[in-house]
Amino acid sequence: MPANPISSVNDFVIRFANVNGSGSASANELFARSVMRMGVPVSPRNIFPSNIQGLPTWYEVRVTEGGHLGARGGVDIPDSDRPSVYEHLAGHYREFGEEPPELDH
Repeated sequence: MPANPISSVNDFVIRFANVNGSGSASANELFARSVMRMGVPVSPRNIFPSNIQGLPTWYEVRVTEGGHLGARGGVDIPDSDRPSVYEHLAGHYREFGEEPPELDH
């Protein structure tokens, strides 16, 4: 086993290099939404957005099963918001006839 095993994997990343002012923002967003509408989680992001027409801008779309979790593999919810977030999500469990897991305090 390697000394430093890989702890995360990006399943697929596509990066677009565009000229700002060419309609690339619309095209990039359309691509990301098209993949998302196919049921594949995506995390689109402007890597280097230029505000000057004619200069380059890079746009990245990360396609990964855990894309909605972000790069760290989790989310931070303030303790004061946890009960309301839990109730919201528990409602979706019940909506589909499932019993929600217990809220950890």
